[in-house]
Order: sequence, then structure tokens, then C-alpha cells
Amino acid sequence: MAFVLMRVYHLISCICVCSGITALDFSNSVDLRLQTDVTSARALPSAQKYIQQGLLSPSASPYQVDLISVAEIVHMLLFDRPMKVTQENSAWSLDEGSGSQHCSPVEPLWKNFFHMILNPEEKSSELVLSELISNVRNSL
Repeated sequence: MAFVLMRVYHLISCICVCSGITALDFSNSVDLRLQTDVTSARALPSAQKYIQQGLLSPSASPYQVDLISVAEIVHMLLFDRPMKVTQENSAWSLDEGSGSQHCSPVEPLWKNFFHMILNPEEKSSELVLSELISNVRNSL
């Protein structure tokens, strides 16, 4: 988790957010280097809503939970509301059709960002985060 948080810091440093303070809950965070018994998402309390939603399989890597948490954090910082997702044609994306979800269309940069992070395929968390950081830096 420490590595992912370091990468999140670098990613979020690429995002200019000047609209006050947003509270984020890290109470379910775990350091996977110290919690060697955690081998799948099903063992993490923070993964349960994603498993129930179908966004994660119970046997998914616990690091995939980190990726979704990064998406949640970035969404909260950008839009000041919890993230809602929808699945269409086997791909996950932001649910923009829920009326109050977004007051304006999501820019292509962020659509791509959320698509990459919600649909990592077989890529490692490290690779996905590296690609995200590169894309955000190149776009801003």
C-alpha cells in the first residue's frame, strides 16, 4: 500500500484542485507487505462493495482494490462526490447518466483515466499507475 500511496501522491500532484478540503476515509487501508495472509480481494473489507457490484472478482489481486481506491480518491477530488460506475459491453466506466453525478461532461483525459483504472485487464497495478501518471502529465 505504501508504494501505491507514493504513486497516488505523484498522480494527484499532476491534478490541480483548488476548491477547498475534501475528507477521505483511509480506515480500511492495509499495508500488503505486512499483511502477507491477504492474497485476494475477498479478504479486504474495503473490497466488498466492489465485489458485490461485480467490479472485482473475489479472487482478484488485493492490489486491484488499490487501483479502484485511487479512482475513488481522484473522482472525489475532481467532482466532490462519490464515484458511481456502470458496465457496458464488458467495460466499466463512470456513470454519467445518473442525473446529479456530473454537472458537466467528463473531459476525455478523465474518461480515459477512469477507463484505464477500472479496466486494468492483466496489467500490474504498478504498470497501470505508471501509464496513468504519464498520460496525465502529457495531457496537462
